[in-house]
Amino acid sequence: MTTENAAILFTDVVGSTELSQRLSPEVAEEVRRGHFSILRQAIAEAGGTEVKNLGDGLMVAFSSPSSALACGVAMQQGVELDNRSREHWVGLRVGLSMGEVAREDDDYFGDAVVEAARLCATCESGQILATDVVRAMAGRRNRHECRSVGGLTLKGFPDPVESVEVIWEPLGGAEIATIPLPARLAVRPAVGVVGRESETQAIADATKRVAASEGREVLLISGEAGLGKTTLVAEAARAAFDNGAVVVFGHCEEGLATPYQLFAEALGYFVTHAPEDRLLDHIAAHGSELSKLTPALASRIPDLPPSKATDADTERFLLFAAVVGLLAQVSQDQPVVVVLDDLQWADKASLLLLRHIAASDQAMRVLVIGTYRDTELSQGHPLLDALAALRRLDGVTRIDLAGLDDTGVVAFLEAAARSDPR
Repeated sequence: MTTENAAILFTDVVGSTELSQRLSPEVAEEVRRGHFSILRQAIAEAGGTEVKNLGDGLMVAFSSPSSALACGVAMQQGVELDNRSREHWVGLRVGLSMGEVAREDDDYFGDAVVEAARLCATCESGQILATDVVRAMAGRRNRHECRSVGGLTLKGFPDPVESVEVIWEPLGGAEIATIPLPARLAVRPAVGVVGRESETQAIADATKRVAASEGREVLLISGEAGLGKTTLVAEAARAAFDNGAVVVFGHCEEGLATPYQLFAEALGYFVTHAPEDRLLDHIAAHGSELSKLTPALASRIPDLPPSKATDADTERFLLFAAVVGLLAQVSQDQPVVVVLDDLQWADKASLLLLRHIAASDQAMRVLVIGTYRDTELSQGHPLLDALAALRRLDGVTRIDLAGLDDTGVVAFLEAAARSDPR
């Protein structure tokens, strides 16, 4: 048994017994599945760990109190939004606490666990109650208003527990946005893209071809550090997103490469935010193979079927097929843009998967944009073999960025001067 500090969250469905008695078993099961799908999506987005299913609710653990608060709000918002389109309304209670807990066999014990459960039971429908410790520990990282409700008397505790109500607002719109733009691509620099008209047009043209069902393409953008490769690609990704594409992002850091790091980040982001029905369709076709790359899949969809792999070669074959299958499935409805940054630091497994996607003859509307520093490719670098193989394939284009010419330098200086607030 180990001890650690953790934020604990409990949920409970309001009037679940009455709801199950009013509905047929089939409809009740549909409502239950939909409810828990919303909760698990919020857990995945906030980085929580589902400890156990309590029948009418969940117990979830977080290392960060601000993440726990954000998850509770996302749960209430998601359930409220889903209720708008349902004949049978579902109410949700959420309780939160934080402190030192004992961990044994993937379960948690301690005062914080009991406090969270008691606060959940105290809630009214649509309410989030948390101990004041959670609010204090989250500090400025908490983006949600917390109103004091004073000391609450909770069963099993000799003294009142200082508590707060977490205030949340309903989401706008008729449905939950599916895949938001990755944060690393959403930030728009003050100066922006200057002097890269031909490169910008080349990426825009490739995006249009892919969106028009002209097959998958790969753009490889090379250049020295500081030439604006990532800025250029981010601008193109934002434009594609604004035009209805699903955009995902993966990057590498020098000396920190892990197997399939690029695609684990990019596809893990999709799995975290995707609607459950898309994930279930993929599992029906490819089983649990994608979970080796994206552990978030097991968090979103518990009780995955066992892998069909019998050895390492079969495991890789099934994983590659699952990745291509996911891209093909998603791109039936929306074009997909996969941004892979700093390929010069990519692990060999990621490069093999990139080659497999580029060579696949499966129909899919996918644009892969990779950036790398060609000045860091020494003899024998694994990316050189990947580049040589990619150049032999149709639909693969290389864009070499050079320094700005005189006109571009002047344009950049003028744009920088305009963006300076002084």
